[in-house]
Amino acid sequence: MAINGFDYAGDGIYYGGDSNSGTVFRIDSATRSLIPWFKDDSLAPTPKQAMGLNGVRAKNGWVYFSGPVKSGLFKVKIGANGRPEGGAIPMELGLRVDDFDVADDGSAYFANGSILFKVSADGVVTPVADPIPWGPSAVVSNDNKTLYWPTRGGSAPQRIMQVAIP
Repeated sequence: MAINGFDYAGDGIYYGGDSNSGTVFRIDSATRSLIPWFKDDSLAPTPKQAMGLNGVRAKNGWVYFSGPVKSGLFKVKIGANGRPEGGAIPMELGLRVDDFDVADDGSAYFANGSILFKVSADGVVTPVADPIPWGPSAVVSNDNKTLYWPTRGGSAPQRIMQVAIP
């Protein structure tokens, strides 16, 4: 198991993505249990792609996750019983999403190459900033007004960048 994405959902519940199996696990800190919550074999690694399921976020009754094998961003509804309700709903397909964050309105933000993207809750993809210094992830501020991302560094010092969310 290789937990690659991890997020707190409230009430002592966490969700973590296993990049080796394409499984999202539900972790209950009160009962100290770890159970497979959602599995999609198409999000597991392949001989050509060494890492499967990647980023994981839990927000407003949904678990969001990215997958470089099956490129895109997906979400699964958390049912009343805590189990997944239905299958994975694609929010965006085709762009390689590494790590990402989700705003209160259900829009997801991520960096891809030199562009920061927004994917609305209903799947409309729009660029937020272009060009940007390349970075692997994005974080939405607590007030949902600013988007932050780290640069990769390389020969230049690594920095934290920010842009206002339109």
